[in-house]
Amino acid sequence: MIRNIYILLLLSLSFGTVTDIDGNVYETVQIGEQLWMAENLKVTHYRNGDAISTGHSNSEWSMLEIGAYAVYDEFYADIYGNVYNWYVVGDERGVCPIGLSVPSDEEFKNLEMELGMSEAEANSVGWRGTNEGSKLAGNADLWGGGIDGDLENDSEFGTSGFNALPGSYRQSNTGYFHSPSGGRGKFWTSSVTSSSHAKNRELYYVASNIGRYGYNKKTGFSIRCMATTGCTDPEACNYSPDATMDDGSCLGPFLCDDGITLECNLEDCCDLGDINCDGELNVLDVTLAVNMIISAVYDEAADVDENSELNILDVVIIVNWILFGPPYGTVNDIDGNIYETLQIGEQVWMVENLKTSHYNDGSEIPTGYSATDWINLDSGAYSLYNDDSYIAETYGFLYNWYAAASDSLCPIGWHLPSHEEWTILTDFLAPEGIESPGNNSVAGGLMKSTGTIEDEDGLWYSPNTGATNESKFNALPNGYRYSQYYQLGVYGWFWSSNSLGANGAYSFWLKHDSAEAGGAITNSEKGLAVRCLKD
Repeated sequence: MIRNIYILLLLSLSFGTVTDIDGNVYETVQIGEQLWMAENLKVTHYRNGDAISTGHSNSEWSMLEIGAYAVYDEFYADIYGNVYNWYVVGDERGVCPIGLSVPSDEEFKNLEMELGMSEAEANSVGWRGTNEGSKLAGNADLWGGGIDGDLENDSEFGTSGFNALPGSYRQSNTGYFHSPSGGRGKFWTSSVTSSSHAKNRELYYVASNIGRYGYNKKTGFSIRCMATTGCTDPEACNYSPDATMDDGSCLGPFLCDDGITLECNLEDCCDLGDINCDGELNVLDVTLAVNMIISAVYDEAADVDENSELNILDVVIIVNWILFGPPYGTVNDIDGNIYETLQIGEQVWMVENLKTSHYNDGSEIPTGYSATDWINLDSGAYSLYNDDSYIAETYGFLYNWYAAASDSLCPIGWHLPSHEEWTILTDFLAPEGIESPGNNSVAGGLMKSTGTIEDEDGLWYSPNTGATNESKFNALPNGYRYSQYYQLGVYGWFWSSNSLGANGAYSFWLKHDSAEAGGAITNSEKGLAVRCLKD
C-alpha cells in the first residue's frame, strides 16, 4: 500500500495535488518557496498505515495524551476536514502526505512574511499584521455565518490561493465540539511552547490579520501540510539545504572543456587571463581586457592580479604571460594523476601532494607493509594514511625518504626540492619572517590551506594560526607514518632531498597552531608527503 501511495504522490505532484495514505487528493498552492495544501487534512491513518484513534466522547477527549482526530459530521468533514489534537502532529509516524509535514512556527512566519507581514509583527504574539489573514482565507460564502466582516471585506481576500476555511474545533478542557459556524479557522503548528502547549494560527471573520497563540495540546484544530521547495541535490550548484521537496530546479555542476573540472558557472572554467575561455592566451584576451577597462566591466578571468579591479596592470601581466608563459598549469605523473602547478617567484611548484604508486620509469613502488616492517625498511616504499584511500585522495601518499629521494619519484622534468629550495620559497613569500636558514615565522600561514576541522570549513585543527593560503600553495596537514600514523590535521610534513646519512634527512614542516614554516631532521624510515618542484 505504501508503494502505491508513493506512486500516487509522484503522479499527483505533476498536476498540483498531493495524496495522503487514505487516497484523499488535495489541491496545492505554491506561495514563495513553500508548497501548501490548499485544503484541510482529513486523513484517518498515520503515514505508516496505523489508524489514528477516534470516536472519543467529550470527557474522553479532554483526558487524551495520545494522537486522536474527531469529525463534527461527515458532511462538514468533507468540506472542512478533520480536527486533530496536537499529539497527532507530534507523532513520529507522520500524518501528512509523503514529502510534506505540519509547518513549524517559523515556517508559518515565513508564509506570513511572504504575504507582507513585517518580521517584527510575525515574531509577536496575538493578532498581528494587516490583511494577511484575508489573503489566506477563501470561499467568502462560508465565513461570517451570513454576516460580513473585515476578513472577507478586504480587497485582497483569497488572493494567496491558500483557501483557509472556518472549520470546527474541539476544546481541550471539556471536549466540547464547536460547529463550523463561519467564525474562526484554527490550525496547528509543529512547534511547542511547553510540555502541555503548542503554537497555532487562527483567522477570525471580524479581523483581516492573523492570530498566533499557544494552546493546550488536547485541543482539536485543523491541519494544513506544507513543504519547502527547492533543489534537494547536495551536489547541485543551487542546492537548498532547507528544501524538503525537489522542484526540478537543480543546476550543474557543469563540465569544463578539459573533461575533468566541474564548475557551477561555466565562466569559472576559464583560467586567469583566458577571458574568452578558448584555452589559449593570445591577443584576443588582451583586446577583451582593454575593452573591459574602457567599459568599466569586471570579469574574474581578466583580473589576473586578483585585486578585485581591472586596470592597465592586468593587461601588462596578460601580455607578459603570452610572451613568457602563465604562472599556473598542470603536470601528469606516470599513473595519470593530474596536479595543479603554480609559479611562485622563480620557482614552479606542484600545489598538490604527490600520489603516484610508480616511479617515473614505470616500476612499482612497494607498499602494504606492517608497522614493524615499515620502520625497518632501507629501500623505497609508500603508504596511505591509516591505509585509507579516501584520505589519500585528498592528502596524497606518504613516502619514506628512500623513495622520495630517488631520481624517479617526481614526474619527468620535476624533482624533490632541497632544503635550500624550500628556503628560497619561504624567503620569497615572507622576507619579513626570516629567522634562520629554512625557518620563517610568517610563511607557513601564507602556505597553509584555510579553515578548520572544528568549523567544518577546512582540514586543519583549530586555531590554524595565520592561515591565509595567500601563496596558493595549499599546504595540507597530512601527518606522517612511523610505526603508526600520526598528526593528521596537526602537521604538514614534506621531504627535502638533503641526506644527513645515518641521522636521516631534512624535512619541511607546517603546523596548526603556528604561522611558522621550518626545517627539521627526520628519520629516513618515516613516511612524509612529497611536493615536486620543476627543474
